[in-house]
Amino acid sequence: MVSFCEFFKLSKIAQINVQGDFNHGWLGDFHRLARNSETRCEPVIGSGLKVGPPALKDMISLPIEISCLVNQKCFIYCIVSDVFPILYVGITEGDLQSGLFGEGRLRHHIRKLLASIGGSTDHTEGWQHHAGERHKAYKSKLASGEEVVWVDDIYISLAKVDNPKQIEGTVLDLFEEKFHQQNIKVEVLNWAEPKREPAQIHLPENLTKILLSLGDCCKPAKRIEIEVKVAGSNYENLTRFATDSDDHLFGLLLEWARSYSDVEMVESVVGKYTNQPQGYNSIPVVRFAELGKTQRAMPNRWLCRIPLKTSLAYGMTVILPKRLIRPTLSQDLIETGKDANFRPLDVKDFLFSPNRYLT
Repeated sequence: MVSFCEFFKLSKIAQINVQGDFNHGWLGDFHRLARNSETRCEPVIGSGLKVGPPALKDMISLPIEISCLVNQKCFIYCIVSDVFPILYVGITEGDLQSGLFGEGRLRHHIRKLLASIGGSTDHTEGWQHHAGERHKAYKSKLASGEEVVWVDDIYISLAKVDNPKQIEGTVLDLFEEKFHQQNIKVEVLNWAEPKREPAQIHLPENLTKILLSLGDCCKPAKRIEIEVKVAGSNYENLTRFATDSDDHLFGLLLEWARSYSDVEMVESVVGKYTNQPQGYNSIPVVRFAELGKTQRAMPNRWLCRIPLKTSLAYGMTVILPKRLIRPTLSQDLIETGKDANFRPLDVKDFLFSPNRYLT
């Protein structure tokens, strides 16, 4: 049994060390840099904040659930917020003082939350959108004269486990389901595809309380979602295509998506998405996603989105998650969205050889 302790506010168990002058002018942009034969992504200028090591507090100040783990190694942990609908599950094979806190992984996480440049932190794509939203929220608070306590909304729970890497995805899926049960559209910050070995998992006792406290800011945007009852439906009453070619390609993409995976998929119409490649925001799409245990589509396990409407400028395409992109694929063949998605520039080439684009 993998048993998570309750969620504790990060500032209750660690010394949060954030210095510097907040840069109101950051536009949310990131770029990839090469340094010392390594490449990583960083904010362009960034927030101006500098993040020091978040040292674990002394034993006498720690909750008993944390202090009893101080001399242990190998943990899986979860990060959530009571203000933003975010979720991250991570692992460390080190101890709490240096593997997670101090010079460990949490320092990198705080940098990514705050769009802070420093050290060897790679601002992976899963964190970038949220960093921009958090920066806007801080900027608005400061402009109105409110006091800002950096990352004061962040909570962490952890569990001792000998093989954290093997169950990272299993834990992520279980936490994500809890968000869905509260009708919260969660933003998962994990970027790499984790392993999902079966495990018995006991979640934090106060998880539901934290999710309930998120309030109106985390309510999902209104959207149209129609479950497709007839497998052969081609959405004739919902489509509006600029050309006959778009209509033909739409049918081919449906055929591909319906036969792509052996995993059970749910096929549905979603009214609109934002942060997609240029020209494809706020239009209805057919979305294919894995079916979760709650018999609902799993947002972080979607396969593709196929537009139901096109224009002469923005013809038929398919929008795909970056977690499926083939690492060797040339960036010249795709266009990316603001979130972790992309589309092939030549959809006919994609249909001819999907494996060229996807793993």
